[in-house]
This record gives sequence, structure tokens and C-alpha cells, in this order.
Amino acid sequence: MLKLTVLVGMLMLFAMAGPAHALVSYTFTGPGGLEGTVLLDDSVPFLITHGGFGTSANLASPLNFISGRFGEFTFFGRPVLNIGVDERPDPPLGKQNSWIFDSQVVGPPVGNVVPTQIRLGYAVGPAFVNISLTPPTPSGVGPDTLFFGVFFSDFNGGNCPRPCAEPVTISGPVSVPEPAVAVLLILSLPTVLIFHRRRWRHPRG
Repeated sequence: MLKLTVLVGMLMLFAMAGPAHALVSYTFTGPGGLEGTVLLDDSVPFLITHGGFGTSANLASPLNFISGRFGEFTFFGRPVLNIGVDERPDPPLGKQNSWIFDSQVVGPPVGNVVPTQIRLGYAVGPAFVNISLTPPTPSGVGPDTLFFGVFFSDFNGGNCPRPCAEPVTISGPVSVPEPAVAVLLILSLPTVLIFHRRRWRHPRG
């Protein structure tokens, strides 16, 4: 309890002492009762790498947060925004661009099953994708569409056994007012603690 109190106090002081972290929010909805919110820490830069088909970028921060519902399941976690820009001049199968939120998630069990991962965003397609917090607008042609996939603890393969690769709507980004940042930092603290506990219980190697 003391450690939790200290962490909450540190987050409050950190949020109130400038410069404050800038957060942006997104909302998303989709088939199967999918709905939720994503928060990204806009004060950290994209990590950009070049090679292969083109340029990739990701935006990761301990303050990123995702929460939502899918059918009977609720979940929350720390998402990473991954962006891929296909820079090949004339690839045989067309451009393979992507703009995707990817997150391990936790949530209460339904029966003996818990959610473990969610991916949602802009799958693949010929439309150009900027390295930006603003999601691209899909053309709706072929695979050029927004999608989502939810994965569960009772599944060990490469395909989603429940509704997957279905259209999803993402709205945002919307800047979070600075007075709300401190509250959101504190609300995201349980996610940090739970993932820290998971790593402690399941050390690698």
C-alpha cells in the first residue's frame, strides 16, 4: 500500500509540475459490441526505422492506455501505435501500408477465458499512410479498410476465432485538456502495476 501511495503521489506531482504530458484520445466501435477508448502520450516522439519495404514508426509510452468492451469481455492495456509506410515503387501485390494500435490486454475472465491482445486500425492497402497521430481514411476497396482483431487465452493459433478482420470505426485524435491529464495518469496506474506484476510472475528465460 505504501508503494502504491508513493506512486500515486509521484504521478500527481509529475502531472502538476510543467511541462505536462500531452495526451490525445480516440474512440472506437465495431461489430460484436466492440467499443472503447485509446489514450496516447503525444509528448514522446515516434521511433522511426528504415529498411525492408520502407519506413516503420511506433509510438510507445507507459502512459498510453486502452480500455474497452467486446461482447461479454472487458479489457485494458498499454497500446503501441505502429505505422508502416510501403516505399517500394511498384510492388507486385500492391502497397502494404498499416496504421495499427497493438496492445496486450488484461481483463476479468468470462468462464475460464480472458482477453489477451487487441489489434485495430488500418490494415493494408494502396492509400498513402502518413507517420502521424491522425488515422488514414480508407477507400473501402478490397483490403483497404479499417479492421480489428481480439485474441483470447483459449486460442494458440494465428487466426482470431471470434469476429476478426471486420470493419471498425476510429474517431480522433482529440487533445485531452491539461487539467484532466493528472486524473488520467492516475487512472492508468493500475495497468502499469498489473503488467509489472505479470512480468515478475513470468520472468523471461
